This record gives sequence, C-alpha cells and structure tokens, in this order.
Amino acid sequence: MLNFIIAHITLAQTCTVSCSGGSPCTIGLASITCDETGSAPASGDEIIITDGVTIEVSGNNTLDANLRIQDGGHLDFPGSSDKIDLNDGTNSGCGRYIIIESGGLVTGSSGSNQLRICGTIIAKGGGACNAADPPTEADAPVYCLNGDGLGGEVAIDENGVNSGLLPVELVFFKGQLKGGIAELKWRTSSETNFNYFKVLHSADGSAFSEIGKVYGKGDEESLSDYIFEHHKIVPGNNYYMLEIIDKDSSTTYSAIISISNFNESQVEVFPSFNQSQGDISIIMPAYNYRYVKVTYTDIRGVKAYSTLIKNYDGNYLKISPNKKLSPALYFIEVNTDRFTYRQKLEVVE
Repeated sequence: MLNFIIAHITLAQTCTVSCSGGSPCTIGLASITCDETGSAPASGDEIIITDGVTIEVSGNNTLDANLRIQDGGHLDFPGSSDKIDLNDGTNSGCGRYIIIESGGLVTGSSGSNQLRICGTIIAKGGGACNAADPPTEADAPVYCLNGDGLGGEVAIDENGVNSGLLPVELVFFKGQLKGGIAELKWRTSSETNFNYFKVLHSADGSAFSEIGKVYGKGDEESLSDYIFEHHKIVPGNNYYMLEIIDKDSSTTYSAIISISNFNESQVEVFPSFNQSQGDISIIMPAYNYRYVKVTYTDIRGVKAYSTLIKNYDGNYLKISPNKKLSPALYFIEVNTDRFTYRQKLEVVE
C-alpha cells in the first residue's frame, strides 16, 4: 500500500445532491446545489441524486453534466412539455451519460417528455417507445419513461445501454478511524473489464490527491472485499473517494465519504479562570490551518471580542484581546477550517 501523495488533482466530476436532515425533498433542476461546493454544478460534473431526493425537470433544458441516480433517488418529468438534454454543446459524441443504480428511477407521463443525450432522444414519456425494463444492450432506444418508469441497474449513453460505463458494481464504500489510522473498506459484487482503484484523499472535500492504488480481480462475478489504511490523516474531517479505472482507461468515481479525526481532548484553552482580562493560550493539533477564529461571547450570546488569523501553521496560539473585558463569565469558541471547540472562561477583578 502507498501512503504518500503521488499526484494532486482537483476533481470537478462529483456533485452530490441530498436533503438536509435526510428528509425526502423535491428540487427543481435549476436549483441544484452540490453538497461538495455549495454552488451549482460545473461543466462535466457527475450529478448524484441520493436517496430521498427527487429532481424535477421543468421546461426544455440542456444540462452539461452526467447523471447518477442512486437507490431511492428519482428524476421526474412532471409536466407535458418537460425535456432535458445531457449535452456539452457538441451533440453527437459529447460523451454524456446517465447511470441508474438499483432502486433509482426516471419517470415521465407525457409522450412529449424527452430524455436526450448528446442531442439524441434516449427515453420519452410514452408512445412508440421500448418498454424493456430495465433495457439491455440488445434493446434499442427510445426507452419508455411512463408506467413503472425507467429503472433497474443500467448505464446509458447517446447510443443506448452501455455496460462499459459500469466496470465495477460497488456494494458499499465506508471508513472508520482506528488508532489514529483511517481504515477504508469497500466491496464489489461484480467487476467487468476492470483494472484498478485509485484511492483519493482530501482535507476540504474539493481538492483530492492520490494516496494509493489497489488492483482489482479483473473479471469477477462474485463478491470481492478490499481494505486500505491511510496513516497520514489530518485534524478534522478527512474526505475519501475511489477512482474506478477500467482496462480501456475509462473512469468513474464512487461517492465521497468522510472520517472525522478530532476529539475535544486534542484542544486545550487555558487558563479558564484568570485575572488577565481575557488572555488565553490555545494548544491544538499541529496543522497548516487556512484560518483560526477565536470569539468571546457573554452568557447572553453577545460577542465581546473576536480575532481572525489566516494561514496559521502550528499548534500553539496566544490570544490577548486588544480591549479589557469586564469581569464576567464568557464562552471561548475556537473555529478553524478543521474543527470547532468551545469552553467557558471567567474573568475576575
């Protein structure tokens, strides 16, 4: 196993759409916000519709992205004129696709509904469409969206079903912290024309670096289990993703998972009872923090003092407020790009 950074890449291919609190929700196509960035999808993103999320298509749309609909996810065409084209503007050969995982669903009711890929009609609401469910490579488009909808476990590009878009069927990808080491585990149910996994790590959920490579079983129809250990984790959240590479060099990506490497015993603020008008020292995990913000609030929640330090590299800070704090009970909150910590401070005469 490799535990050092080989290459640095910034990925723009994953845009997870979920609901806060895990509750079911309906989101308009024009209102998609990526969990990873907090903004709209970028060109070429793979938009992942997660469990409990319905994305509604309204009107005639062009979306420069790919779609992955996970178990419990739903793409719906509720109106008679609703259409979508996954297209980068070049039409034929644009490389866009839709992957529907087991339990995912695409529905439409009107014969005017259209799911197009690279300008080609791939599925429609009803009438003169192929009702195979799920369709296979032997079934030509146009596929039907009406009735039970388009579901199953299928990958589709502008030419129809393309099983080559699914080199690996991931059963799960998960991780946990064990003795200061991030232990990653995943399982595949089948591997077709598959080569290897790249294990990717990020400290912010956006910029990922390769930390290892794990070779697959090639062509395998039975369950296969994998494990990888990452020793050089950082304070706070650590993000991981698998890049799945086929023998023809085509790639797909797993969902992003996170492992927290923080507990309150790693931070110490002292003294908690002082006569120095608020002077404190902070010991925290050594890291090159993008920012450290220290805020004093009184028991009513009113801010009494705040300071922001950018690009701080270290594990010891001395904070001396530039104004004297009145004798009282305060709360000290330490916010960084890696963690948040809070405790009481009493200033006396």
